[in-house]
Amino acid sequence: MRRLALVAGLAVLFGFCADCRAETVLVTPSNMQGWVAASADGKVTGDPRNYPAKGEFRESSPAGNPLGPGAYNMQPGGGLDIPGQVWLGTDAYNGVYLRDITRLTYWHYTKLTGNNPPNERVSQPPNLQLMVTRDGINYRYFIHMPWGTPTWENGELRNDGIGPLSDYGVWKMVDCMTQGVWWDPYGGDWGGTWSELLQRYPQARLKTPVSVGNTWGLAQTLTGCSLNFEWGGRKVTDRVTGPWWKEGYWGDAFIDAFTIGVNGVETTYDFDVAPKPQVILNNRATRDPIISNAKSRFVFTVFGKVDFNQYFTADTFTVDDGSGRPVLVRAFNHGVNPFEYVKATGTLDNTKEPVELTTTADRVAVLSGFAF
Repeated sequence: MRRLALVAGLAVLFGFCADCRAETVLVTPSNMQGWVAASADGKVTGDPRNYPAKGEFRESSPAGNPLGPGAYNMQPGGGLDIPGQVWLGTDAYNGVYLRDITRLTYWHYTKLTGNNPPNERVSQPPNLQLMVTRDGINYRYFIHMPWGTPTWENGELRNDGIGPLSDYGVWKMVDCMTQGVWWDPYGGDWGGTWSELLQRYPQARLKTPVSVGNTWGLAQTLTGCSLNFEWGGRKVTDRVTGPWWKEGYWGDAFIDAFTIGVNGVETTYDFDVAPKPQVILNNRATRDPIISNAKSRFVFTVFGKVDFNQYFTADTFTVDDGSGRPVLVRAFNHGVNPFEYVKATGTLDNTKEPVELTTTADRVAVLSGFAF
């Protein structure tokens, strides 16, 4: 622990503070930054019990979270006739036109657990949902479905598939503008890509719901917000989803690192219980046994020269600080070049070789005029 305290002190001395970046907003239970959490318990006909749905900030989550161990956990619970639901939303973007949105990404970790029977996995991860209007009076509700193989019947969306096994039990980034399908349940069950959505509704803008609630078919959200993450079927079945209750029935998932861009200006939301201390490590120290205990309580900064090798892609690269013990950095669309000197801040996984640090592009910085 003395070693960690020493390098934590160095972090303060040199001013390396990922949480100080203007692009990242820390959302905690004590400072929600305008976000609203809500849940609705599930019910079964003839059963007097409620099946509790639970959403909560957690100080730790499975390895691989790009913003640190903390995240928001969602567990819709049970309930067949009325599925349980968990919500987390914000109204900070009320009035923003969809055509001005330039990025919509988030990370999720969805466990391979779920519905009935127990070995049948949940059919969708927590998904992004938007309440919009074109004229300020009439509403549309758009639901993003990351998984499944969309088909159409007489112009109506059908998407009752489940996710690939490779997307469970691992942190995955969802790009809502290039992946999956958007469903417009209030518009004749139309579905399409983000670009098709913009073509169909060029004047659509985010709009605060009429009221707080979760009655299907009304301009309501349980948070009262226009932009939400929600998990759990909104009703038992639907023509589009089939058995909608399977979406999150007894599911367990984490979400974090939601990034929204408006006219190119991006903000990333970091969901956590409290700020995590930051530790600067040389590459050799990432292999120290103490990391196994520390990685759930800290975020880490590594530095070095970007190698030009088999690991260099648009989303990954290795850094070597001269020790010959490289660290593999995973950062979507990182934008760095081979042979540049960089620092990167994120979460460590010391069970891999090379050791992996998962982060986001805004937490990777080029060190100009620096050499090892």
